[in-house]
Amino acid sequence: METFFLSAQNAERTLSLPALSTAEASKGYSLLSHLMALSRDRKQAQVKELTEKIGSAQSIILAHYIGLSVAEVSELRSKLRKGNAEMKVAKKTLMKIAAKEAGLPEFGEDAMKGAVSMIFSFGDPLSGAQ
Repeated sequence: METFFLSAQNAERTLSLPALSTAEASKGYSLLSHLMALSRDRKQAQVKELTEKIGSAQSIILAHYIGLSVAEVSELRSKLRKGNAEMKVAKKTLMKIAAKEAGLPEFGEDAMKGAVSMIFSFGDPLSGAQ
């Protein structure tokens, strides 16, 4: 495994990655594609987590977060936690599957355009919108 050190706002994080095999490299896989692909197990785990959050949330908001800096997203997540709410980013197809499994109506196409996150409010239904 190779280890990379990433620094974001003076907080160091260690990311351990498996090295690409010779077979993967010869097929044209890159480290980026290796990182970006989610295994089937991880996708199923994300769908399960989203489905559980949908089931326990008082309200759900689909929010477009494009244009926000990392610091602004971090601040938003912090404020949401204080209001007993949470923001999750996942692949849109996984969000749709989780919503269907939770018995929600299908999301409109306009709501799912661009970079979308789900905001779950667990206490006050309006806490995620505030």
